[in-house]
Amino acid sequence: MQIARFAVNRPVTVLMITILMALMGGLSIFALKVELLPNISIPTLVVVTNNPKTSADQIEKDITIPLEGVLNSTSGLKSIVSSSLEEQSRILMEFEWGRNIDYAVAEVKERLDGVELPDDAKDPFVWRWDPGAEPIFRFDIYDESGKASLNDLKKLAEDTIKPKIERAPGVGSVKIFGGREREFQIRVFMDRLVSNGIPIQQLIVALKDEHLNSKGGAIKGGIIDYNVRFLGEAKNKNELENIIVANRGGRPIRLIDVAGVIDGLTEVSTYARFNGKPTIGITVEKTSDANSVNVISNINNVLGNLKDYGISSSLITEVSKDDSKYIIESQKTVITSIIQGILLASILLIIFLRDMRSTIIIAICLPFSLIAAFSLAYAVGLTRNVVLLGGLGLACGLVLDSAIVVIDSIYRQLELGKPSKEAAIYGTNEIGVAVIASTITTLAVFLPIIFFNGVMKEIFKDLALAIIFSIIFSLVAGMLFIPMIASRILKPVVKEDMKKTFMSKIVSYLDRFDEKCENLLGSILNILLKNNSIKILTVVGLLVICGFSIIFIPGTEFLPKGQVGEIWVEVDPPIGSSLDFVDSKAREIEDLFLNSEDIKYIQKIATQVSNDGANLFVRLKHGEQLEMSVQEILQDIRMRMQNIPGVSVYANQADKFGLGGGAPIQIKIASKVPEKYSLEDVRQYAKYEIVPEISMIKGTESVRSDKTEGMPELSVVPLRDELSDRGLTPDDISQTILTYVYGIVPITVKDKGKEIDVKLIGAKEHKSDIYHSIPELKKLKIASPFGMFVNLSEVTELEHTEGDSIIERTDRSPTVTLRSNLIPYAIAGRTLGDVVGEIKTKFMNISGFEDFTFWLKGESKYNQEAYHDTLISLAVSMVLVYIVMCSQFESLIHSLAVMITIPLSAPGIVLGLLICGETRSLSAMVGIIALAGIVVNNGIIIVSYTNTLRRRGMGKNEALIASSKRKLRSILVTTLTTLLGMLPILLGMGSGSEMYRGCTAAIFGGLCVSTPLSLIALPAFYSVIDDIGDFIGFLKLKMSFGLSKRMGTN
Repeated sequence: MQIARFAVNRPVTVLMITILMALMGGLSIFALKVELLPNISIPTLVVVTNNPKTSADQIEKDITIPLEGVLNSTSGLKSIVSSSLEEQSRILMEFEWGRNIDYAVAEVKERLDGVELPDDAKDPFVWRWDPGAEPIFRFDIYDESGKASLNDLKKLAEDTIKPKIERAPGVGSVKIFGGREREFQIRVFMDRLVSNGIPIQQLIVALKDEHLNSKGGAIKGGIIDYNVRFLGEAKNKNELENIIVANRGGRPIRLIDVAGVIDGLTEVSTYARFNGKPTIGITVEKTSDANSVNVISNINNVLGNLKDYGISSSLITEVSKDDSKYIIESQKTVITSIIQGILLASILLIIFLRDMRSTIIIAICLPFSLIAAFSLAYAVGLTRNVVLLGGLGLACGLVLDSAIVVIDSIYRQLELGKPSKEAAIYGTNEIGVAVIASTITTLAVFLPIIFFNGVMKEIFKDLALAIIFSIIFSLVAGMLFIPMIASRILKPVVKEDMKKTFMSKIVSYLDRFDEKCENLLGSILNILLKNNSIKILTVVGLLVICGFSIIFIPGTEFLPKGQVGEIWVEVDPPIGSSLDFVDSKAREIEDLFLNSEDIKYIQKIATQVSNDGANLFVRLKHGEQLEMSVQEILQDIRMRMQNIPGVSVYANQADKFGLGGGAPIQIKIASKVPEKYSLEDVRQYAKYEIVPEISMIKGTESVRSDKTEGMPELSVVPLRDELSDRGLTPDDISQTILTYVYGIVPITVKDKGKEIDVKLIGAKEHKSDIYHSIPELKKLKIASPFGMFVNLSEVTELEHTEGDSIIERTDRSPTVTLRSNLIPYAIAGRTLGDVVGEIKTKFMNISGFEDFTFWLKGESKYNQEAYHDTLISLAVSMVLVYIVMCSQFESLIHSLAVMITIPLSAPGIVLGLLICGETRSLSAMVGIIALAGIVVNNGIIIVSYTNTLRRRGMGKNEALIASSKRKLRSILVTTLTTLLGMLPILLGMGSGSEMYRGCTAAIFGGLCVSTPLSLIALPAFYSVIDDIGDFIGFLKLKMSFGLSKRMGTN
């Protein structure tokens, strides 16, 4: 190979190339955006359509079903899931992996343009579902002195804090909850309207007409032109009260004559608390292209300067969620592990190579390969995230393989007495093809991860690319830098000089150890290769044992939760619950956490309460302060909350790495025969037949289905004949009820540049109560066109009914969703895959289930898809490895011999996962795929050198024994450096380590077992299949000879 000769003869050029690569990598480190996770692109769109004051069933009929009809044929659509709620339709469109989402957005918008929707409905809007679009920062504010009320703080947050945060670079949106906002309320007295003969519709029109600013053209002439503007808008309570709404007998009727005007506050819609103290809560989301760490730093700068904006020093800000801390801690964990791996690998090199110069040469290659890899990471648009850094951590041992093999080969040439330059060229050329082949096999296994569309690619593409980039630069170092520097600083070995060194005794001992190991291996192989029966039994026995070990492998899991010290508690109240009721239950939970003496693991709790439920964000103390694992704490919290009456309470560990939220097990059930089973039938079947069965499965917890109770409703049914007699329409009734009971906002008032709602709502003159009682509602006066007023009860009937709060459909079929929490693997000993597999089996045995079908959703669906993808990727990776080796050896049989090293790693994989407490997660499966390209490297070295010796005239068995003995040290050094380089990653328990520990455990265990087994099984298998090849060749020759003889006879 001319590469080595070029490197030796052009040292300055090679040195400059090396420095340039390292420099570009170093600059790229600081140029990369810092994130927790890679940019995950899920091919999913959400179509949202709002229609105010509309029930869920009407939303389904008028909006959801028509939209599903036009969207269902969108190109590349995989599934369509819709939810019809009160006032809103949501349609989630999931596309096939690899679908260009920009084109999908354009197609969906084009299809929506042709849909006819109700007049009151807003235009549908389309947005991409982004699993990373969650608040990265939450803080709460309160006044320590108690002088400022929550409403004052809400105004401060809206007018001052929110605008300043929104102007910070990278901030996407800021949301505020808790407290109440300013609002003008026009409380209409129905009796006064009736006595003055003013319909409510006339009052609304008058407000809009009188409260008006408009342009009036321009006055032109002279030097200056004047624009004319009509300024009729009211600016305060007094001006609102004096708006004229009607004239009766030449007397103007003002608003104050028929209503009370209040400069007040909106109704309470949310509560916020921090550690039980009432606060104003504020959450911040970043823009999609912003750097999370920088954005949060900018937010903290704003908060740190609040006093400069004239805000009282008694204002306290409490941060409950800060993603930048987890990101920084995660990256610090990986970087520390990488440094430790470099040091451990370097120490091992000193011990095995027994030469400081050789060790320095190889040790330089490790940081060079890792640093230079950042340049390619920057070039392809990656971010500096925990997955990318985890890939570099795994590469710590792998990148040394090429350097060790090359330097070992050069060193042996020096021992044979060759000059330094000649030894560098000859040693590199001798092993160069094998090094390139082994490097390509390692790279080949990661190609399916990069090019096969799916969830595995989205999450672990950065890890695969990090390993590929670092290995590419390690090959460059091995073929260019090492020959160049070795030819300059390595000297021919002189035994007499070695005896005088300080390390002579240690070197002598290690030499004797090497010799004993080589002799032991040679003796074992000598016995093994001489007896064909022993050879075959050894190979078959090892393969059977390895195959048998697979049954002990842990079950599948999507991504491990690890020790993320954040827990979300969800309070799910009965449908129709009041805000005060939900808040009281949230306070019970807060009191349980904050005032129980035996609970010592909670650091802070941030609470958000609304009518729909409450969410409590529980931040645990730091790991060293905890006496239990996070999984044990989670289970303890679940057990304690079982006794909260009147609501359902669910707790789950915050998922930093998952896709989407909610329960880990989500299953949608639908009827195959909708004409036989209504949606209500499916709900009842799910609740009373399926839920009890699933609840009995070990590992499930808090199994529940969609709520079967409806939203309490008071239905107003028009009497159409009565309406017609009085000249009324259903819309007249609807608008009157809406105004008096719910209230409307016909106008707004500007105050200091801010729009303040003016709410028009019915009220009784001597009480502040609005029309919430049924008797009062029946007496509601409806104005007819004939100048008369009639009671609502005269033209309608009022019925107590129940309406759907939410109607779900999957692939256009009404569905019911089953949800279940999962007891942590460390406690129940069952993984997500184990539980879901049993659920599927259980479905087949439930009475009547043949009339129903189901879909997996959420984490359980991603787990199933990911496992399928990894199996395909593993198969493709093995084929690619075989193809590369066939090209190198020009032999189908010898390549097959090397492939035996892959199944030999199975017991190690199982042991590695079991000992480390890891499951067969997506991370572990990526490690298994990577292992297929790593374990073959030792086999490639042995087979390549065996073939070289055989070409030189050595017999097959002699060549196998000599090759195994000669390459034993290289194999041990490369394997041990790989293992030691990964060891800190494997043992690391810091933030983010859960993302790659499964991968590392699989590789570590597989290498530990595969390496010693391969040294024995590979020569035996090589000998067996080579004999088979010779026998097949003999048969072909014999058949050819016989055919030629017959042809000659003829």
